[in-house]
Amino acid sequence: MIKQNSLITAISLMAVIFIATSFSGCVTSRHIDELKAEHREMKTVVAESGNKIDKMEQLISESTDASKKLRNEMSGSTDQLQEQMDALLENYNELLRIVQLINTQVHSKRVILGSVGQTTVTNQPVETNNATAPVEVVQKPSVDCGNLYDDSFVLFRSGEKYDEAIASFNTFIESCPDHASVENAHYWIGECNYALGKYVDAADKFDYLLKNFKETVNASRALYKLARCKQELGKNKEAKKLFQKLIDEYPETLEGSQAKDLIKDL
Repeated sequence: MIKQNSLITAISLMAVIFIATSFSGCVTSRHIDELKAEHREMKTVVAESGNKIDKMEQLISESTDASKKLRNEMSGSTDQLQEQMDALLENYNELLRIVQLINTQVHSKRVILGSVGQTTVTNQPVETNNATAPVEVVQKPSVDCGNLYDDSFVLFRSGEKYDEAIASFNTFIESCPDHASVENAHYWIGECNYALGKYVDAADKFDYLLKNFKETVNASRALYKLARCKQELGKNKEAKKLFQKLIDEYPETLEGSQAKDLIKDL
C-alpha cells in the first residue's frame, strides 16, 4: 500500500514538472529545481519504506518458522514425558505386586514342599491280601513360581519377545494357578498382544481380567487399555463408554486423566 501511494505521488510530481516545462513562462527554473528535489526526497522515502517492509516480512517469516519449531519440540517433549510416565506407572504397579507377594508369603499357611531339581520320597502303607507293605511314592519337582514369573516379565520388558513372553506367562498361569501374581500375568499377556497389534486378543484378556479379578490393582490400566483396543478396532461408541467409566470410577489416576483427553476425539 505504501509503495502504491508513493508511486502515485511520484507520477503526480512528474506531471507537474511536465506541465511546468510546457508553460515555462509561468514557472521559473527555481520552482522546477524545488520540485525535482522533492521528487528525489520522495524516492528516498519510498526506498526506505520498501526496505522496512522487506525487514518486516523477514521477521514475520522467521517468527513463523520459530513458532513451528517450538510446537514440534513441545510435541516431542510431551510424547517423551508420556512414555516416561507410563514406564513409571508400570514400575510402580510391579513394586506393588512384589509387596503383595511378600505379604502373602508372610501370612500364608501353606507349606511349599520340595524345590527345583529335588524329589520327595514318602513311605505309605499299601494293603495286600494278607499284609501291608511300604511303597515309595515319588512326587514331581515343584515349580519355582517366582522365578518363572520374573523370567516372563523380563521377556516382556525386552520389547522384542512378546510372543515368547505370552507363552511363558501362560505356563506360569497353568503351573501356579494360586500364585499372587496370576492377575498380573493376565494383564501383561494383554499388553503383549496390544504391542503386537492383536487388539481383539488383547481386549479379550483385559476384559477377562476385569471380570475375574474384581479387586485387581490393574483395574484402571486394564480398563484404559480395553478402551484403547476398542478405539483401535474402530468401535468408538464402546471406547467412549469405557473411557467415561474410567473417568467416573478412577478420576485421580493417570489413566483417568488420559481418558479425559481421548474422549474428546470420540
